[in-house]
Amino acid sequence: QVYEQMVELEVTILRHSQCMLHLNDTRAQEWFCSRYKTGQRLVNALAAGVPAVAFHDQGFADVVEGYPITLVDSIASALEQMSRLVMSPGLRAAAREAGLRIADGFGIRKFATLYWTVFA
Repeated sequence: QVYEQMVELEVTILRHSQCMLHLNDTRAQEWFCSRYKTGQRLVNALAAGVPAVAFHDQGFADVVEGYPITLVDSIASALEQMSRLVMSPGLRAAAREAGLRIADGFGIRKFATLYWTVFA
């Protein structure tokens, strides 16, 4: 159901800073907001074909490393990038295609091949 809702979006903004501050449990914060989890949220959005504007946090940087993806450093930059995506169907389409290529690198086939190489 979450993925069905995601696909309805035209674009999304992802930010890690101040993640889950409303929780008084540091273990829960670590679980929901760890480097791995933030990167996984970006991969999920990209795999659903949703162009994403992501802040320059380590988990997001890990995902887009090696790709010509710009991570934003401020709310103003995020809004500017979001505005560009919303106003340009062509840019959204290009971002969607790039995102699907990035997400493909985190797919089960890729990891199965890596595991086979390591453990065979």
